[in-house]
Amino acid sequence: MKKMSLFLGLLFVHQASIAQEAKGTIKGSLVSPNVLSWSAIDIQLYLPKLRQIQAIDTHGSFEIRSLPLGIYSIHIRLNGSTIDSFSVDVNQGSIHIGNIVINLPERNNEATEQEQIPSIALEMLENNIDEEDLMGHQNISILLNSSGVRDPFLAASSFIFSQYNLRARGYDRTAQQLFMNGTLMNDLVSGQIVWAQWGGLNDIIKNPSSTYGITAHQQAIGLVNGSTVFTLNAAENAPLNKVSYSLSNRSYENRVMYTHHSGLQKNGWAFSFSGSRRWAQEAYAKGTSLEAYSGLISIAKTLNTRHQLSLNIIAALNERASSGASVEEVFALSQDHYYNPNWGWQDGQKRNAKMAKRCQPLLLIQHHMEASPQTKITNSFSFQTGYNQISSLDWYNAIDPRPDYYRNLPSYYQNNSPITAENIRQAIKNNPEKLQIDWDRLYEANSNNVETLHKLNGDSLSARRSLYALGADVEEIKKISIAHNIVHKQSDQITWSGGIQGIIQHSSFFKKMIDLLGGDYYLNYNQFAAQQFVGNVQYKQNDLETPDRAVLKGEKYRYHYNNSIGKAWAWAQIEMNLKRVSLFASISAGYTTYLRNGLYRNGLFAENSLGKSAQQNFLNQTAKSGITYKIDGRNYLIFNGWFSKEDPGINNIFIAPRTRNQTLEKPNVQQTQSIEAGYIMHAPNLSIRAIAYATDIKNRTQIQRFFNDEPEYQSFVNFVMQKMNTRCIGTEWAIEYSLNPLISFNAAASIGQAFYTNRPEISIYNDNDTNTRPTSKEVYIKNYYLGLGPQSAFTVGLKYNSKKFWYMKVNTNYFDRNYVSVNPSRRSIEAAELIDKNNPIYRKIFDQEKLPSFYTLDLSFGKSIRLHNLWDKMAYQTALSINIGINNVLNNQNIKLGGYEQLRYDFSNNNPDKFPTKYTYAMGRTFFANISLKF
Repeated sequence: MKKMSLFLGLLFVHQASIAQEAKGTIKGSLVSPNVLSWSAIDIQLYLPKLRQIQAIDTHGSFEIRSLPLGIYSIHIRLNGSTIDSFSVDVNQGSIHIGNIVINLPERNNEATEQEQIPSIALEMLENNIDEEDLMGHQNISILLNSSGVRDPFLAASSFIFSQYNLRARGYDRTAQQLFMNGTLMNDLVSGQIVWAQWGGLNDIIKNPSSTYGITAHQQAIGLVNGSTVFTLNAAENAPLNKVSYSLSNRSYENRVMYTHHSGLQKNGWAFSFSGSRRWAQEAYAKGTSLEAYSGLISIAKTLNTRHQLSLNIIAALNERASSGASVEEVFALSQDHYYNPNWGWQDGQKRNAKMAKRCQPLLLIQHHMEASPQTKITNSFSFQTGYNQISSLDWYNAIDPRPDYYRNLPSYYQNNSPITAENIRQAIKNNPEKLQIDWDRLYEANSNNVETLHKLNGDSLSARRSLYALGADVEEIKKISIAHNIVHKQSDQITWSGGIQGIIQHSSFFKKMIDLLGGDYYLNYNQFAAQQFVGNVQYKQNDLETPDRAVLKGEKYRYHYNNSIGKAWAWAQIEMNLKRVSLFASISAGYTTYLRNGLYRNGLFAENSLGKSAQQNFLNQTAKSGITYKIDGRNYLIFNGWFSKEDPGINNIFIAPRTRNQTLEKPNVQQTQSIEAGYIMHAPNLSIRAIAYATDIKNRTQIQRFFNDEPEYQSFVNFVMQKMNTRCIGTEWAIEYSLNPLISFNAAASIGQAFYTNRPEISIYNDNDTNTRPTSKEVYIKNYYLGLGPQSAFTVGLKYNSKKFWYMKVNTNYFDRNYVSVNPSRRSIEAAELIDKNNPIYRKIFDQEKLPSFYTLDLSFGKSIRLHNLWDKMAYQTALSINIGINNVLNNQNIKLGGYEQLRYDFSNNNPDKFPTKYTYAMGRTFFANISLKF
């Protein structure tokens, strides 16, 4: 360690001495017929060697000072994308390179549109999706390609298809990776990208370097659905101040945001700051609200021509009231497709029981080093800590308080007591508030339940024991990541890249008492074990180490355990760019370890709940390669392939982590094979994309957890499906054509099939059953579709770009082949053995529901105003932007966005309607309006 410190010290002293050497200046001008129609903020000069950005003045001129002597590559950027480059040899005090002629397009407000639409998509998806009901939904920012070439299909996928729950190529949210300043941001427990960790920071966290599908990336090998790499570095931001206000009727009503970039100062320092607040007293669905604050501080220091340090701190605190999926019966009773069962009136205010809170601050430190003109190295470190919690009602020895609980609805009584069913129906019709939580009744029940407790602080005490309480499922995390990445350009034709990364994530899971709802304490009992094992004092204890414990506000109860995950991998890649052919090949190998440490001794599993589990270890492997044949400079043929073996993830290894250390006997390693091939064209006025793909995922394991109140279970159960194979095949088509400088046409289509290709095995583990090996059975779901949103999507649009700096865009969209997620246990011998195949009930049990197809119409408008033209005393770059987007203009409120069959099933009577399908509906007409000022 001392030798390393000495080496680094000598290295920095040497580089500091270099910084004192002779300096030079580059002067010149950018020449283009349209250069003056662009703001100085839009056009920048970027020096990769120094990681420095230089702005141009109002006439296109520039002057880059204090440059150490040497050869510099200078990139010309337009709205963050490189459009041209040139090199300069600084070998004397001042170099005047004269006029640089560039092919600058006429201003068409594309930047304004790009700024506006992602805000719509990101904010809508970030907070409005209930995580338990739509776990399959995927945030689409992964598709925002920043290569400088606008892909018409990615534009459609990012800004149109994603709004209606279409998942790219049928993949789930674990099929893509996101890196921020070199370190992996995916949560290691769920495998997903948690966008809410930096939500509201659109002005800084944008313009990623992205790949889609199976392509090469010099910063990461990625996953089968690609990767996104964000680089946050204050030194790469040109001087800027921006303030904006947004108005919407989606997940929030108001947003204010301020961003400041100092630019790279003469002393080598650069600073950036961005902060925002988003809030809604009530969002689109009744009873939902949002209060969110976000902030980012970025500091960079250029040490010399070879070394630069950057530090970023990100914090996002948000609290939102959630809504969820429901059955058609309550939609009809409430006469509202956006019915939300999670709220009720209390003291004249709407109170939501399901509040989601998240705060996970993030620290990012990165060291950039140019080891040579051909070799660039980055060393990265990140640390993250914080919590994520979701509250819900809890009860013990009391009636289920949920207003949409199936035994509280008319249909439960319809067959045996039609009069009772009609009375309930009329009572709801006369008083719709019966479909909401009755907070007053819960408080009253607790206030009247006075009991004598003999083990509260060692004394007997008469107090109000809460029958109902509000608890929260909490996850507290600590995550440390380190990474090393290198890119070496061997020649103009060959580039090597690769890296190593290690991550340790420690997550603590527990239930926390939020509100006793008027009571004095709550007992830490397992109510379902107490009902099943009447009189057994041990089995009902959630923690035998502290039996009969009274739970007070703020205390942990029910379950408490830690997950420890370690992950490390190395990867390497070669890219070859020949005259007619481009090739790449990438490989990766890694190691993952999982460990559970129980902190409660559960009464049902006294010998297998407290303490550490056996360590679960896995080797992961990935290989991908591809070839691009260049027909000419505009037409390309591509063919890429992928192969990987990955562990199933900790959530699919431990069967019931809340109660015990038990794991699957032989966790399956998941294997993925994928190919894609197609044709791409990029011409000045025409872009075309036509791609076909096929992906097989084998040996998948999936564990789903839910409460099953059938007499056979009467507890939480763990639904385990193993040896599951799926296939995703399809095509992606897109065209974008400029009819003239003012009008452009675009069309895109995603036509796919995602389905099961075998008969997997299922097992159901009961949380209150000490039998650790339930019988597994085969389920007949081969060729059933995966429930993942529309599998066919089409859009056609026109855009008008005015010469007076405004645009208008209209798209009409069509979606079809949207299937409900099936309950595999219904497709079994047990569900059909007593029913004749000619009976309509047989078909109702086995058929998969296809949701109705639908059309939508979307509009957007943007206007840019250069305030210098209105008042010449204002700085030339001062600009005002106005953006408005309207989705589902025709206000269609009958669009079933998704649905799933409940995993509960009435095997006693084989009645598929006892636990009917739950649905979510797409929002009707929504809007997003934004006004921003840059100066």
